[in-house]
Amino acid sequence: PASALPAISDPGAKGPFEIQVVSTLEGLDTHILIAPKELGKDGLKHPILIWVNGAGADSSSYRNMLDNVAAHGFFLLDDKQSNFESMPEVQAQRAALDWVMAQADKAGGPYAGKLDTSRIAIAGHSLGSVSTFGNAGDPRIKTSIHMAGGLTGNPEGVDESWLKNLHAPTAFLVGDRDSNGLPRVKNDFANAPASVPLFFGLLAGVSHTDEFSQPNGGRWGRVLIAWLRWQLAGDESFAARFKGPDCEFCKGDWTAMKRALD
Repeated sequence: PASALPAISDPGAKGPFEIQVVSTLEGLDTHILIAPKELGKDGLKHPILIWVNGAGADSSSYRNMLDNVAAHGFFLLDDKQSNFESMPEVQAQRAALDWVMAQADKAGGPYAGKLDTSRIAIAGHSLGSVSTFGNAGDPRIKTSIHMAGGLTGNPEGVDESWLKNLHAPTAFLVGDRDSNGLPRVKNDFANAPASVPLFFGLLAGVSHTDEFSQPNGGRWGRVLIAWLRWQLAGDESFAARFKGPDCEFCKGDWTAMKRALD
C-alpha cells in the first residue's frame, strides 16, 4: 500500500528516517512539525499523528519520543505550548487536523501527495489525553491513544460524554504508580462503547511523567510505535504484540485488558 513503511523488528529502536523539525507553519501558528526529512520518497504517503502535550508543557517534554515517531516515518504535529484547560487544546488539535487535510491537497505545496489522510491518529498525555477525547468522534480519525489522562471523573469537569464518541481502535496507557491518572483511565476503559476495539496497558513501576526522558521515549515510545505501526500504518506483523494472552504488552512489565481486539 502507499502507506507501507520500511519494515522494522524493534519498535523501541531509533527509526530509519532522518527527521526535520519545522517550527513555523503557515496557517498553523500553534504547532510544530516533526516529520521525515525526505517526504514521499518512492511514492510513500506518510501516516499522520496529531499530539497534545500535558498541561503547561511544550514539545520539549516529549521530544525524545516524538522525534522517534517521526524517524519511523510518521508525519507529526505537536502543539507548541499546551494550555491548562482542555477546550483550547481540543480546538487547536481540530485546527491541526483541518490544516493537514488542506495541506495534503494543496497543489504545488510541500506536502501535496505525500500524506495519507486516510490514516490519521490523535494522541496526548495527561491533559492532552483528556483533550484528545474531544476529537475522538471525528470520522477522519483511524485510532486514538490516551496516555495517563482519564476523561472519567476528570477534575476539570470536561464533558465525560465524549467517551461515547469513540469509534476507532483506542489505546489507554498508564503507569501503575500514577495515583492520579490510573483510576480514571481504568474507568474510561470500563465505560467506553462496547463495540470499539480497546487496549488498556498498565506499565509497572511508572508514575505520571516517567519514561518520556528516556532514549526514544523509553517503554512509552516502544508501545506507541508498535500501536501506530499496527493500527495506523496497517502493519499486521505488529498485531501479535497486542493480541493473545502472551502478547508482548501483556506480560513482564505490562498488564493488559482488552476488548474486541483479540
